[in-house]
Amino acid sequence: MENEEQKFNNTEIRNQDKEIINTQHDITKRSIRLEEIDRELLGFKGDDNKNIEQIEIQRNHEFESKMNQMGVAEIPISEETKGLIHQNMVSNSIEHAKKENERFDDIQREKKIIEYLNESLPETEDRIGEPMNKNCNVAVVIPCYGERDHILDTLQALAEQKNMKSEEFEVITVINNSKEEPFRRVSETEEIYNKRVDLYRKAVEDNQKTLDLINIINKKLNIEPEEFSEEDLKKILAIKSSGLRVFAIDKATADKALPSEKANVGYARNRGVAEVVARFYEQLNKNGIIVQTDGDTKLDEKYLSTIVRTFNDDHELIAGSSMAVKFIPSEVQGESLNSLEKSKFNKIQLYDSLLRKYIKRKVGMSDDFKEGGNLANVPLYFSGCNMASRAFESAIVGGIPQISGGEDTEFGIRLCEIGKVNILPKEAKVYSADRLSLRASTGAGARKYRILSSVGNEGEIKVKIPPSVDKLEEWKNILEPLNGKVAAHEKISKEFIEKLLKDLQFEADDVVINIIDHLLKNGAREMAFEEIMLMAEKGLSIMSLEMAAQDLSEKFILEYEIGKKIFNDKTEELLVAQKISADLYLESAGKIFDIVFGYGKNKVVNVRDVELLLSEHKEEFDQFIVDTLNSNNKKGVIDFIFEASKKASKEDAIHFTKEVLGVLNEPSKDSPLLKLDVLHYLIP
Repeated sequence: MENEEQKFNNTEIRNQDKEIINTQHDITKRSIRLEEIDRELLGFKGDDNKNIEQIEIQRNHEFESKMNQMGVAEIPISEETKGLIHQNMVSNSIEHAKKENERFDDIQREKKIIEYLNESLPETEDRIGEPMNKNCNVAVVIPCYGERDHILDTLQALAEQKNMKSEEFEVITVINNSKEEPFRRVSETEEIYNKRVDLYRKAVEDNQKTLDLINIINKKLNIEPEEFSEEDLKKILAIKSSGLRVFAIDKATADKALPSEKANVGYARNRGVAEVVARFYEQLNKNGIIVQTDGDTKLDEKYLSTIVRTFNDDHELIAGSSMAVKFIPSEVQGESLNSLEKSKFNKIQLYDSLLRKYIKRKVGMSDDFKEGGNLANVPLYFSGCNMASRAFESAIVGGIPQISGGEDTEFGIRLCEIGKVNILPKEAKVYSADRLSLRASTGAGARKYRILSSVGNEGEIKVKIPPSVDKLEEWKNILEPLNGKVAAHEKISKEFIEKLLKDLQFEADDVVINIIDHLLKNGAREMAFEEIMLMAEKGLSIMSLEMAAQDLSEKFILEYEIGKKIFNDKTEELLVAQKISADLYLESAGKIFDIVFGYGKNKVVNVRDVELLLSEHKEEFDQFIVDTLNSNNKKGVIDFIFEASKKASKEDAIHFTKEVLGVLNEPSKDSPLLKLDVLHYLIP
């Protein structure tokens, strides 16, 4: 019987030249259609110079013509009958005008779609050769940068979608990286920059492996079994056998890699979106759905069917996003935090999140949209790992902003300005790897690195304290033009920015000024905010986390109307939950430490010793995993147990556990971190 390896190697190899289509043909067709549209639009332009007398003469002439058509021109009729005939003519004219207006709107929309495609898909671009299936309703766009260790999970989740046939959707990956190593940002430390270079080099290597994987799935490349783990071979076979239609746009190999100014997630998303728009428009003439996610994210098994149902049930809906994202610790070495780091990081992240909310309110950049917009004041965060939009509307707004962070937020704002946008149903869940990332200056991954760099392994946790209210009010002058809209047309001079930064006592050289000037004029609100935050941090004071949390919670409670009863009730509820959780954790940890210290402290010298010991006590260890709510991160739990085993005694290990949990002292209603937790829950 043929084994799995033979099945892979006996697969027929396709001719790759067939996958590249003639882009010049598409561009020529678009140009011809654009000329037709322009000629048709000219027909809608009326003569605005006619006076009332001329209009009256024209109306009388039209009436006489109508009477002649009816054969009653010579028959005397009453004024009443004449009025009825005239009214009928007016009604018909109005109906005709409505249809003409609808046609005008339609061809204006089509013109914007073609202009978007011409800009995003010039003749230099290689296109996917295999045509879109006529039954396709959804295309999934996935930008990939260094995703070799994650992409198979993403594709397998798509291959296992429920209530969706393989011909009803397709997947387009955009494998991308820069031709050059990254340049150092003015606001980053040398340590972070060096780390970013290392990650870039690894990503370039991973991208080639990702391209090979997709070629293997598409039977364009024979598999070498010794290069893959048994688990990866099973995933590849499952994806191949599912019939999943998956394509790769190569922006990673030497002759196709991107120039540094285009090497960002915004460009990658937009390139994939443009490909999908072209396939729906040019091949099917269908306004299909574009789902966007990430190369380290798994979609729930009913995700695509939920999206299709949502858009089919509401024809006015043009886009949606959701924060139904569960972060799962990455199993890839070096991408996740150990238990002690995670504990300290979570506390600082809580503070950081509230600080950012406080600052955004002060500078008029609150995350919730203003009342009167298409969202009717519903908070909606467009998340790149979980958003969907109709193809033609995606093109009409100009596609995805080609920036290195915040592109998803900006895309959402653009869509809000032209139609109905809403929160996706809770069934549209995704599972994203909780990773450290430094490709973009914005985003959770980059923020993790910055926060973690301020955490020492010993002693008190220190954080940057909030800047003064006066300074925040000054920041508003920078960011106000960007509030709630794209600021591409705002004329903000470099001199204004330079003066403002000087007034704020920022040490900003010409490079910083040019960066901010570029960000503001291109409407990248989130990126501008991040850069200014990073510069401001250089001049901020440092204090203990407890003191900073107390200061920030007082600012929130004093400056914003927080319902006192709701605040107190939630505090009490959270206090009880924390106490129960901590007691359960400590009790379960005690049983584990009995095993470790009973075995003999001197015999546990490395993590492997802990793994072997706990394998002999599987029942107790599994219970500890459940009690710590860390079932997806067994490695992190083992790391924590090993750190605890280094202590002098079981009692010291318990003390260490309390420190990690943040319950060294019995929590009280006055605990600053508890207040922040409650504020985080109450404030959008």
